[in-house]
Amino acid sequence: MKKNLLLFCFAVLFGLSLQAQNSDCDQCPYSDNISYTDNNTAPAQKPVTQPANNRVKRISVYPNPASDYFALTDATNVNQIFVFNILGRKVRSFKIENHNKYNISELPRGRYLVQLVDSNNKIVTTQRLNKK
Repeated sequence: MKKNLLLFCFAVLFGLSLQAQNSDCDQCPYSDNISYTDNNTAPAQKPVTQPANNRVKRISVYPNPASDYFALTDATNVNQIFVFNILGRKVRSFKIENHNKYNISELPRGRYLVQLVDSNNKIVTTQRLNKK
């Protein structure tokens, strides 16, 4: 009986000490930082980087929601447009043409991110777009 009681106390104390150790997230060997690499897509020629300054003209994507196309209010410093689905997969890309409409009629209904990139491969802005 004493042996069983000692084993039980040991198990409880050992369990509490493990619980106390794992409550400190800085010491925990597990991490919530998950990275994903898609090996099915070709790597970009130049990586796209964040803008160097915040002095960017306000550019909008319209109409929003869109059904067959979208356009930009001002494409002055924009060289390319990338359209990403909600999972982050690039589904369309366009070269900029001033006063042009960009066809998205073949995309399914849903939410998309439209990323505008300048000639130096810096992100000008990223806008949400609803496709109906």
